[in-house]
Amino acid sequence: MKVLITGASGQIAKEISDTCPKSVSLHPYSKSELDISDHKQTQNMIRSLSPDIVINTAAYTNVDQAEIDKELAYEINSYALKSICQACKDSNSRLIHFSTDYIFGGSKSKAYEIDDEPNPLNIYGDSKLQGEKEILQFSDLGFIILRTSWVYSRYGNNFVKSMISLLNSKSSIDIVSDQVGTPTWARSIAILVWKIIKQDNPSGIYHYTDKGITDWYHFAKQIQEEAFKLKLINKKSQLNPVTTDFYNDNYNVKAKRPLNSKLNCELLTRQLKIKQEDWQINLKKMLKEYGNKI
Repeated sequence: MKVLITGASGQIAKEISDTCPKSVSLHPYSKSELDISDHKQTQNMIRSLSPDIVINTAAYTNVDQAEIDKELAYEINSYALKSICQACKDSNSRLIHFSTDYIFGGSKSKAYEIDDEPNPLNIYGDSKLQGEKEILQFSDLGFIILRTSWVYSRYGNNFVKSMISLLNSKSSIDIVSDQVGTPTWARSIAILVWKIIKQDNPSGIYHYTDKGITDWYHFAKQIQEEAFKLKLINKKSQLNPVTTDFYNDNYNVKAKRPLNSKLNCELLTRQLKIKQEDWQINLKKMLKEYGNKI
């Protein structure tokens, strides 16, 4: 089996590569090797390789900067999907694409269902939603759109690594406490991807996160506790729970965030008969691994 990965330097792609079965011929391409905003290059690469699966992890993910770089955000997160889908169709390749909780507005009290009405609050969320719509235009294409949230790993830029840096440099840190969701280890997503490929699952949109619900403040507290135990930090800082409005006003935040990012993952976990790991357990595993690598 041949699998092509776009955005190979990102955290999900790195974890997919790390967990790749030996029977798979993996072709990971970073942005410097394959820029999906170059439609001709992308189509030529997919058509020449003719992979069984294309895993698109390439994305514009800087949520605040997307409010400024609107054209680039839409180019990478939306318009590029049309070219990728056309090339997949021509090559008879299946597509696995990642989307986000940010397509929802966050006003719902319960977890978001797959068919809930999208209402993105920012350019990033809307550009990812438009990317989903581009894929849905190809009704005869085998595809999986996987929505996830609050992704972290030892790779790339993410909340966990940012917190460790802040904890090592600041004595007091303001953390938003009224946005809820599920921290999700990119390793969990990677393992899931290989299960999806093995199961040859039918096309559709799915939700997947680790198990449990928290807010950014309590997530940060857990990071501090575990990082201190592992000696990734040598002191404990004062963590201050603040509202989204306070944080936005005092830290020049450009993009609105949903207050509720909870996703209902029952359809996928039931179909694949998988057990979600608790986010706190996975955080411990990731930090231990991270500590061993630095």
